[in-house]
Amino acid sequence: MAGDAVSPTAMSLFGDVLVLDLTSTIRGMHCTKMFGDYGAEVILVEPVGGSRARHIGPFANGIPGLETSLHFAHHNRNKQSITLNLHKTRGQELLRDLVHSADILVEDWPVGALDALGLGFADLHELNPRLVMCSITGFGQTGPYAGYKTSNIVEDAMGGLMGITGPADKPPSMTGAQQAEHATAMHAAFATASALLYRDLQNAGQHIDVSAQECVANVLENAIEQYTYTGVVRKRAGSRHPTAWPCTVLPCKDGYVGMCCTQLKEVRAAALLAEDQELADDPVLDNQFERRARADELEPRLIAGYMKYGKSALFHRGQELGCPIGMTSDARDLAEDPHLIEVGYFAEFEHPVIGKYKDIAAPVYLNETPGAMRSSAPLLGQHTAEILHNVGLGEAELSFLRADGVI
Repeated sequence: MAGDAVSPTAMSLFGDVLVLDLTSTIRGMHCTKMFGDYGAEVILVEPVGGSRARHIGPFANGIPGLETSLHFAHHNRNKQSITLNLHKTRGQELLRDLVHSADILVEDWPVGALDALGLGFADLHELNPRLVMCSITGFGQTGPYAGYKTSNIVEDAMGGLMGITGPADKPPSMTGAQQAEHATAMHAAFATASALLYRDLQNAGQHIDVSAQECVANVLENAIEQYTYTGVVRKRAGSRHPTAWPCTVLPCKDGYVGMCCTQLKEVRAAALLAEDQELADDPVLDNQFERRARADELEPRLIAGYMKYGKSALFHRGQELGCPIGMTSDARDLAEDPHLIEVGYFAEFEHPVIGKYKDIAAPVYLNETPGAMRSSAPLLGQHTAEILHNVGLGEAELSFLRADGVI
């Protein structure tokens, strides 16, 4: 359903919203992409030489270039690109012209950098009191860490996610696919959409301070509460859940399956899936804490049964038995998954340089205001002239600004 064709009469969730996007990190670009996917007009403001995200691979045909980054293409679809040198006075003036009609501005610049250019919230709020401005940084705008440099692995570490990830007898592990950055982006998008609703109700914009460390610390399940209430620090447990069993990843004939059984009937189903009737009937399964304590003894019995079958067979048979089990999928598995294909999870794009490629569509389906894949990522500065024409600039001034390095 996520990628269903949009009815010509369907409304767009953010169809009348203009977003100025001054971001280049995943935590910023993914936030604004979510607005673009659900109908907002998103103007990506890039340096004259292009966003640094354009230099991050993988690249189409393995050839690095400003227009071949698949990383950039994924995070910047449904956006327009304008180049502005914000370190020049005229570039700052042009951004202010755009702010007059903007609803949202999202930025991930270092703390204080935009303030130093006269483009901080206080300056822009004076121009447009209804502006919602979202600033996304590693540690927020205030506090002793404000201004410290971060990356996904730093956010994983400082937010506590790395501390509970990995085997107990190995060093902490970072999570795959920049999860700290994506968690931050989703918090930022929720806060920004909420502030937009408040703006429409109260006619007042506001500044949103998003800290990646705090967003990551917000997705640790119950680790913080466990410590603040009991004084117990949650330890790394590899793929095993600290209290439930079987809630883990187990090998099979052609890969791995993951499951998390919290109810007794699910635990018995996991045993039956392994064709171990004796285990399914064993009273040891009756008590959650006892079976978790004896996981080292019980788990090999499940593995012995699962190793006879492939992950697809285990997945379908396990679900039939009532066991919450899934296949551990790689990118190929997902791209070829018949369920995802049938519900329209993917969208086809055509980029003038990259060519045709498949990407994930808007992953959440709203039946009245569905997401729409309107365009692939923009070429560098593709919409500069069009957007600046809309704020009153003619061809002569555009030519001068190009020569002067402003655009």
